[in-house]
Amino acid sequence: MMNENIKLLQLGDLASYINGRGFKPSELTTKGLPVIRIANLNNKDAPYDFFNGSLDDAHLINTNDILVSWSASLDTYVWERESAALNQHIFKVVPDLDKVDKEYLFFVLKFAMIGLREIVHGATMKHVTRPEFEGFKIAVVICKDKQHQIAVKLKSQLAEVETARKALEEQLSDVNLFVSRLKDQLLSTLQSVGRVELGELIIGIEAGKSFKTLERLASDTELAVLKVSAVSWTKFNPHEAKAISNDYKPDDKHKVYKGDLIISRANTIELVGAVVRVDADYPNCLLSDKTLRLVCNEEQILPDYLLYALRWPEARLHIEANATGSSDSMRNISQKTIRTIPIPLPDKKTQQEIVDREKAIAFHLEKVTHAHKQAINDLNILPNKLLAQAFKGLTE
Repeated sequence: MMNENIKLLQLGDLASYINGRGFKPSELTTKGLPVIRIANLNNKDAPYDFFNGSLDDAHLINTNDILVSWSASLDTYVWERESAALNQHIFKVVPDLDKVDKEYLFFVLKFAMIGLREIVHGATMKHVTRPEFEGFKIAVVICKDKQHQIAVKLKSQLAEVETARKALEEQLSDVNLFVSRLKDQLLSTLQSVGRVELGELIIGIEAGKSFKTLERLASDTELAVLKVSAVSWTKFNPHEAKAISNDYKPDDKHKVYKGDLIISRANTIELVGAVVRVDADYPNCLLSDKTLRLVCNEEQILPDYLLYALRWPEARLHIEANATGSSDSMRNISQKTIRTIPIPLPDKKTQQEIVDREKAIAFHLEKVTHAHKQAINDLNILPNKLLAQAFKGLTE
């Protein structure tokens, strides 16, 4: 039985909700009031459009106004910046202050959005309708003093969550800085070592070929050709491969084997020339014409050492400086560019020592990063738990 001090009310009973204005592209300028789009609510660094015309007060947003995104990403926000114009797909919330404390209403709406996300419509643009939104029922404390107390407590709890999040981010930043210094120290030991062009350290470069694909990712049992996204900065990803007909009989030289050193010849400016070492045999995975296998002369250089050397700043500078293409989203490097990459070449004993140090750094960084991600995931679900704790118990 519900306490007499608690009522089950519709969201429409607590406030008025004014939808934003639909701005025409011709109305947007480079100066005037910033126009709040959903992207600006979810990303403080997102760029703004501006409006310099006549605007109804209903569509003017001031600092501390409550906003609700009812399309795309359903959520509730407090606007913390200067005055702005409100775009469509966002409600400006005008509280009925005779019924509800403004800060309490923010948390009521925040909790309601959890339930509303379960009834969204639309395959490409998720949204709720105004009747569904305004008709959504939630248990509300009637006493405004009690509302204020609940809001103050939730605000304090969520501030602690945010403080913990920032502390975790700072810790990870410190770890990355420490790792960067370790790598700088490692590379400083190679400053006096002679450089040799990569072409002198490899037996050859083996290219894949352009295959006709089925334009979908392959299953584990299907024959597949590697996408350039299979070659990342850390590990080989065999699942980033497009299916091709199983009727095709591939040449063995196009198959991917354990120990292969694979480099991409085309990608974004940051990823072109990315290199990985394959951890197992993948006979169903085939090299594409954009992925090349480097065959090391192991009498001169250890494959693992070459893997790291190709990721170091000196090699990256050479690759990026010699990549061709007019767009940063797609650059290419030739086999000539690859063969002329400068590689510091110490003796093989020193190479192995450097490999061991690189692997140790990577191992510990991965452990810290995994723990950090897990802690962030735990923090991400905590706000909803706190909201549920504050509101679900009211009807029990």
